[in-house]
Amino acid sequence: MRFGWRSLLQARAGGTGGIEAKYEQQLLNKLFDLSGKTAYVTGAAQGMGSWIAAGMARCGADVALADIGNEEKLEGVAQRVRELGRQALTLRVDVRDRPGVEQSMKEAAEQLGGINILVANAGGYNCCRAVYPHLKSAGGGKVAYCASKGALLPLSKSLAVAWGKDNIQVNCLLPGAINTPFLDTVVNTKDKLDYLMDRIPAGKLAYSRFTGSLWLKRSC
Repeated sequence: MRFGWRSLLQARAGGTGGIEAKYEQQLLNKLFDLSGKTAYVTGAAQGMGSWIAAGMARCGADVALADIGNEEKLEGVAQRVRELGRQALTLRVDVRDRPGVEQSMKEAAEQLGGINILVANAGGYNCCRAVYPHLKSAGGGKVAYCASKGALLPLSKSLAVAWGKDNIQVNCLLPGAINTPFLDTVVNTKDKLDYLMDRIPAGKLAYSRFTGSLWLKRSC
């Protein structure tokens, strides 16, 4: 039987999700406008990637959704983007395959009219190499990626310096523990949940839907 850590977490944190979600949408509407932009999001089929993609669409961006598999989930995210009135393109991509990443970005640029934003939720190095000519040809753009490996921190600094002259901003985000299905493989006992929560100063996990706002702050 799978450990029911989410119910324990909800009891521990309190049920304020509806209020926070309403506030988040009001914040997005007020602060962010990505009309006329195209975002390329990796790891887009589920978890943070799916919410980031939806956040981009809610702020007016068309979205290229890249993932290694999970076609059914990826199409579900695409449908959510289309319901928000934006274009969505699904791409099956292994971010470890550099030529494959380059080809997928070429396809995204051709079908969606270019690429202005890269959200490398997975595959930071190969995606950055592949997106650079598209951002440069667009006259600039934004790159944001999740740092799950220490090497991405100095990489982000190096790229920010090297690409600044082309009006390309590079940001590296460290979101910490996020309430996604991935945690099911990590937090499988109450002791592990308590250990994780006790190491978070705020005493609560971040939720996937709120990470969209975090990425948007680095994409506008």
